[in-house]
Amino acid sequence: MCVRKFIPIVSDAAVAALCTFMLAFTFVRYHFGNTYGLIAALPAALAAGTLVFLYKGRKRKRALDTAAMSAGAEKLAAHLALLGPEESAALFARGLDGAKPDGSVAETDRGLYFCSFTPEPADRNALLTAIRHRTEKKKHFVCCTATQECARLAEETGIELICAEEIYGLLKEKDALPGKYLLEKPKSGMFSKIKGVLVGRGHAVLFLLLLLSRILHRFGIAAACPVRSRSHIRQAGKIALFAAYVPLNRVLCALSLFAKSGGRAPPCVR
Repeated sequence: MCVRKFIPIVSDAAVAALCTFMLAFTFVRYHFGNTYGLIAALPAALAAGTLVFLYKGRKRKRALDTAAMSAGAEKLAAHLALLGPEESAALFARGLDGAKPDGSVAETDRGLYFCSFTPEPADRNALLTAIRHRTEKKKHFVCCTATQECARLAEETGIELICAEEIYGLLKEKDALPGKYLLEKPKSGMFSKIKGVLVGRGHAVLFLLLLLSRILHRFGIAAACPVRSRSHIRQAGKIALFAAYVPLNRVLCALSLFAKSGGRAPPCVR
């Protein structure tokens, strides 16, 4: 992963460490004093941040791999649908060992692959050519997506269904993906990228921090920073903490409302 993709993971780990530090320091310092509060809070915050970083890193890597596969399969499906029958079958045949394309059909030593790439999901009528064809070889029906009825009929007639994600995997394994797709989505703007960072992640953590700030406000910041210090520097720090509390609270409110759950890529069979 590039450095840019680490930013959400680092931010989640930092927020988790901050939440843990605030909870541990507030509780321990109130009962045992500053020194023990720091001794307890710093290792706890470091451990929480490290655990969140490792967990989020593995989870995000899996999510990025899945998203890349889905996005690549979607672009490839649109590309195949825009090509002619012979061209699309020839492109698909590049993902098979020893395949010989003939029109919209690709043939190998073990099977026949009937290709039908359309923008809409393939229905039962698209299977008729493969069903009527007489052969001893295994029959496959290759499409972008298929309806439930089409998938059911293919299973009943012994025809294997191959959709966009599997096609993408075959071509990627053979390093035979198109260099440029016929239909490319425009790049998203800066606002969409910023929103994408917040979408689907950090919502629970932001809400937890917001709830924690409400608890601190309920019991008073004086509980965490009692006015017993003789140092003017400490007093200035407390004033700065109180001054930063309100705007931080509002920012967290805004981010919590802005974050939302992301969608999922459509399945092969619809």
